[in-house]
Amino acid sequence: NYGRNDRILNHPDYTQILTNFIDWHLKNSDQNKFDGDYLEKTPRIECTNTIKKVGNVKEGWAIKIYKYLKKEVKINTNWKTCKIPNYGHISIGKSLESLTIEEMIQILENYAFIQCKSKAK
Repeated sequence: NYGRNDRILNHPDYTQILTNFIDWHLKNSDQNKFDGDYLEKTPRIECTNTIKKVGNVKEGWAIKIYKYLKKEVKINTNWKTCKIPNYGHISIGKSLESLTIEEMIQILENYAFIQCKSKAK
């Protein structure tokens, strides 16, 4: 530590960072994306600025998180689900109880009825 305790980064609350990213994504899922495509095509400074802003972390941790995501995270493409530790969400998406009538009709017409018709033939 070189006698400079003020230079030691305290570990952030990683679960809170993930919760912040999930909340941010759910506010506007079409625009607020931080996925592999974004990570590959976006310059490092912009990525770390997004990590700082959304994750609410200092620049040092944003850089460490960015380096970790770029070099050490390996995604298995066979995964069907992935549990992400967070404080507010069991799953990303909507529960049946939260759907409006219009959304329920859309799901029935676009998915359920089509499945029923295809199996009835």
